[in-house]
Amino acid sequence: MNPGLLDERIVLKYPTSSSIDRYGQSIMYYASQSLWCRIKKDGGGENNNNGYVVNTATYTFTLRENANITEKAVITYDSNDYNLVYIDEQPFKGYTIATGERRN
Repeated sequence: MNPGLLDERIVLKYPTSSSIDRYGQSIMYYASQSLWCRIKKDGGGENNNNGYVVNTATYTFTLRENANITEKAVITYDSNDYNLVYIDEQPFKGYTIATGERRN
């Protein structure tokens, strides 16, 4: 892949540690890093869920291989957060393809 195609900026937030508060609830602590990637919109739409309109969007993020990319990580792009639902770690050497769905 041509590295010049990595032309969009994202923020990758990944969990670094967790603890439990005094009420027994889990608290996750996140670190973040800014990365260059290629973004392709796969699909989206609107669903009516019991009278509430829910917007969905699915994107494919192609970025350099990184040990912090897991299903627990979150990608922020264009002021929206995307949960990673699928990670293809070996499409070609040195890059990772991650599929993200927008949070509502």
